[in-house]
Amino acid sequence: MRKILTVLSVVGMTAFSTACMSEEIPAAPQVALSLSETAVAVVTEAPVTEAPVTLSEPVPVEMGQTETAPSETVTVSETAKTEASVTETAYSPAKVEMTDSEDGFTDLAAIGSSRADAPAFEVFSTVTARDLIPEGAVCSSTFTYHITKVGSYAVKLRYELYGEEHVEKFSFRGVDTTPPVLLNAGDISIRKGNEFDLKDYVGVGDYYDDDVTITWSGDVDTDTVGSYRVHAYASDSSGNTTDWNATVTVYEPGGDSGYTPSGSYISFDDFAENYGDMGELGIDISKWQGDEVDFRKLRAAGCSFVMMRIGADTKGIYEDICFDRNIREAKAAGLKVGVYFYTDSDSEKRVDEMCDWILEKLDGEELDLPVSFDWEEFGHYQRYHMSLHKLNELYEQFEERMNDAGYEACLYGSKNYLNNVWDVDAKTWLAHYTKLGATSNYEGDYFMWQMCSDGRIDGIYGDVDFDVLIK
Repeated sequence: MRKILTVLSVVGMTAFSTACMSEEIPAAPQVALSLSETAVAVVTEAPVTEAPVTLSEPVPVEMGQTETAPSETVTVSETAKTEASVTETAYSPAKVEMTDSEDGFTDLAAIGSSRADAPAFEVFSTVTARDLIPEGAVCSSTFTYHITKVGSYAVKLRYELYGEEHVEKFSFRGVDTTPPVLLNAGDISIRKGNEFDLKDYVGVGDYYDDDVTITWSGDVDTDTVGSYRVHAYASDSSGNTTDWNATVTVYEPGGDSGYTPSGSYISFDDFAENYGDMGELGIDISKWQGDEVDFRKLRAAGCSFVMMRIGADTKGIYEDICFDRNIREAKAAGLKVGVYFYTDSDSEKRVDEMCDWILEKLDGEELDLPVSFDWEEFGHYQRYHMSLHKLNELYEQFEERMNDAGYEACLYGSKNYLNNVWDVDAKTWLAHYTKLGATSNYEGDYFMWQMCSDGRIDGIYGDVDFDVLIK
């Protein structure tokens, strides 16, 4: 995952957002994402010992969570990478000691005292000795610390400056200054007489915290038809806040809810005329296209590949009822094939079970295109009690499992969520619907583009997604 080190002098900031699902969501600051755990404040400082263990080789240490008991000292072995963090037990910070050579040492302690003058680094950035020692100094200690929790830390470093050797303790802080991300401001429509709770209609996530607090001001009379304006707020545990305006429409049962279907569609001929020069043209399908798809007609119409749903995992894993026929008939027609799996997995366990199921179902089936991870449940994201960083980790787990089994993996995502949620170095299948003839202005890399969901092609009755496999 791409991580960018940011040195900060403040601990909080407020972002104002008026984004909604149909508009661009402002890009989040390019910092490392957050963990799914929240550190408990520790108010005592762990003593730092100067009794290092000598190692024959430098040992870089990536710090994260420990399994050690409170106040226990952990000695780093020659081959181990040891992780440490502010512990979840107040007043008893875990402590890690390590050395990298006879000439220098590092001695790290997670401390609880707040040092306002200590340099601050965004959570999930990486701190090295170079970031702490004086300018011009040469450090003989190998020190790399990946901040995983908000808190204060101290480290002893040995360095040389102007020919003199120094051993000094440096303090630094891990902070979260990234506000919650508004994922779905949505058009809010509610039937007359129903209860209104804003949390049931919006989606908000945070890079660091599993949970955010959503509040609002304004009156909504659900017994009276009309439009009401509310001002909403989402805040995290570090005090970062995102706020936005929302309109709530109360409508009469059987009356106008505000939704109007477009009734338009894009023919494959028009699609090919406008985008044929970009690459190969194809579609993605599932059971919603029915069990009578004529793949030979698809190929005759100019379609060269099909991404098909293999299954889903929402309330348990299940197979797409048309998958077996789809992959068999698509291959028989000479079309390239890939698969996608729709999921709302929120844990490592569920991702492992999903991967086990996919691999068992494929059973070595040869694919021309990747196995895609399709996570789209952002409409009420706070219900998952999962940080956005954790979601990114789940994709990486999926990708590793697919790669280990010999399959290429990819991430499916819309432009908004690729800009504001996903921060993984993944092969990307972009979903960005545009007007016919226009191209996506997404600035990231992508190998395939889902251009529309209202395509029509000979061989399928009804609408289907059109895709371009970029040259």
